[in-house]
Formats: sequence, C-alpha cells, structure tokens
Amino acid sequence: MKILITERQLKLILETDDVEDKSIEDIQKELVYVHKKDIGKYGPKKDGVDGIMGPMTRKAYEEVYGKEYVGPTFSTDSEDINDKSIKNFHKIPLGDNNYRSAEPTADALKGVILKYGIKNVVRFNGDGGDSSGLSIKEEKRVCEENGCKFYKLSSTKDQDKVNELLDKGNTLIHCHHGADRTGGNVGGWLYKKGWGDTKKIWDYTTQYNGWKRMIKNSPNNFVNGGYLKQAQKFGVIDLGHAKSLM
Repeated sequence: MKILITERQLKLILETDDVEDKSIEDIQKELVYVHKKDIGKYGPKKDGVDGIMGPMTRKAYEEVYGKEYVGPTFSTDSEDINDKSIKNFHKIPLGDNNYRSAEPTADALKGVILKYGIKNVVRFNGDGGDSSGLSIKEEKRVCEENGCKFYKLSSTKDQDKVNELLDKGNTLIHCHHGADRTGGNVGGWLYKKGWGDTKKIWDYTTQYNGWKRMIKNSPNNFVNGGYLKQAQKFGVIDLGHAKSLM
C-alpha cells in the first residue's frame, strides 16, 4: 500500500534534522521537492536524486542554505560502509543491487554472495602476481557452490558483457584493487545508462583510484599504462581532456 503525504508534511519531515546530518539523497529530495530546485536529470526517477554531490546539487545547496557544502561527495548505503569483509566493497549507483570491490578472500566472497543476494561475479584480474591469493579456479568453485555464476572477463574487451550482467542486477564486479579496471567498466556502464556525463562519472570513478595523482606526477604512465583506455569507456578523450576534468 502506498502512503501519500502532502508537500507540507514532506517539508516537516525533511527539515526536522540539521541539514549537515542528512544523507546526500535526503538533501537532494529537499532541494527538489521542497525548494523546487533543478539539479539535473540523474537518478532512477530522473529528478536529480542520485546520491552524488555534483556541481548542480552543490550550487543549489549553497543557494538554499547559504553556505558551502563540506560533506562527502557521494552517498553509499550504510550497510556497505560498515561491511569490511572485502576491501573497497561499495554499492554501484542506480539501485540494481550491483556491487564493486577489490579481490575477496574465499570466505568473504561466500559471505557477500549470501548476504547481498549476488547471482553473478565478474573477475578481471588473473592469477599469480595479479591476485591476493584467491585463484580463478577457487573463486569459480565458491561461486558455483553458493548458487552464483562466475565470469572471468577482459577489462578492455568485454564491456558489452559487463553491461549485460550489470543490467541484470545482483552482480559483483572486481579486479585486484577494485579501482582501475573495475572503475573503467563500472564507469562505462553508468555512461551507457545515462547516469551522468563524463565529468560526473570521472568524479565518481576517481574517488576509488589514483588517476588524478598519476596525471599530476606521471602523465605518461596514465596514458601508456592502460588507465586512459579505461577512462575512455565513459567519454574521456585524451590526457588533455582528463586534465580538464580535474
């Protein structure tokens, strides 16, 4: 049963607590539905409510509250923030029960499959030096024993397959650190889904990796090390373009 509330009731609910204690989603709801601010066409309802403190949300925040926003740039479900079983474990935007992470241990992988209802696991990194200890064979075994399909994909060649699996939802995608290859492919999917423009996805992606620092200190490594190729999945053209997004 749906419960409808008036705008006045919504305003009372949203303004009960100090704005600095609210999540970005609640701030955005207040800006859109109480203060009638246009903060873009992002998020599931295309109303700008997407949990990202982008430039339009930031500008509206400063106009309404008369102060600069100093909190986090994007929201993550509190359950994910407290889940330390896998490094860099975070929910992917768009609400399809998709997650991203670094390489898990076998026990941690089993735990998140069961806890979060994961049905597909995508791995980009290989064995040996590109692994923290969980072999491809072992990861596949853990997945299959817990009702989950396992996919070893290429981070440069298999974006279409990644998109297909993320479209299905209930998918965990990871590489060794959960930063560069994972970031490029997640960014490519978000870009294809229309979640945001290149700047917005750049800001989201670089919260997980060292691309900005790399561009500043070792730009040739960014270009030749495969990092630019990952960024191009969501519209970055070249090194100069990447610099302009920083």
